[in-house]
Amino acid sequence: MKKKQLLILGLILLLALAVIWIGLVPAGSDARPGPIIICMGDSLTESEFGYYPKHLQGLLKQQGIAAKVITAARPGNTSGEYLDYLKRSGILEKIRPDMTIVMLGTNDVRVDRDHTPLSRYRHNMIQIINRIKAGKALRRSPTTIFIASIPPIFKIDLRTFDESSKKRVEEEIVPAIRNLSKQEQIHFIDVFSFFQKRPELMAGIHPRKRGYFGLARFIFDCIRPYLEVE
Repeated sequence: MKKKQLLILGLILLLALAVIWIGLVPAGSDARPGPIIICMGDSLTESEFGYYPKHLQGLLKQQGIAAKVITAARPGNTSGEYLDYLKRSGILEKIRPDMTIVMLGTNDVRVDRDHTPLSRYRHNMIQIINRIKAGKALRRSPTTIFIASIPPIFKIDLRTFDESSKKRVEEEIVPAIRNLSKQEQIHFIDVFSFFQKRPELMAGIHPRKRGYFGLARFIFDCIRPYLEVE
């Protein structure tokens, strides 16, 4: 009698596990994880002002693309500070992203102690790119890298920026990013031109809430051809 009860209990347990498994694995899935996308940057990536990675995740879901978006934003970071963060955190080694989107440079044009000369900015960005290239992606190798230019500054609403900051964005940082994409043979996302055509989406140094959503949609359109459709 006890053996029969144990057999029934075992069958119930197996059935329960099967139901849980079916619930976790979508229909038609081979149970492999989707591509992992990491968004690196400062407060123009995500902060109290807004965020584009969450919007990007929503757009991917709407299109039925099983990708996971991870935010690695460090508000206030210059390129040098972000490089230090990568070294300390080991986030690339832990996450092993299949796709990386980097957008840095706005804090490098500040006029306080964070001011970063162009040569130092270029050096920092090359080091960041090299660290990304050295990592091993979870699904594919090497990771697909996108480097984005930063938005133009139409209105100065923070005291740590001035007219020289506006000039440096257009004449130094954006050309440097464009050149780095060619030099390092990585993909370029022209965020500068996107906002230049849509100035109403910028509040000041940062985009408006709807500007972050517009940025997410623009980035989605840029990366979409490089995403695997499961």
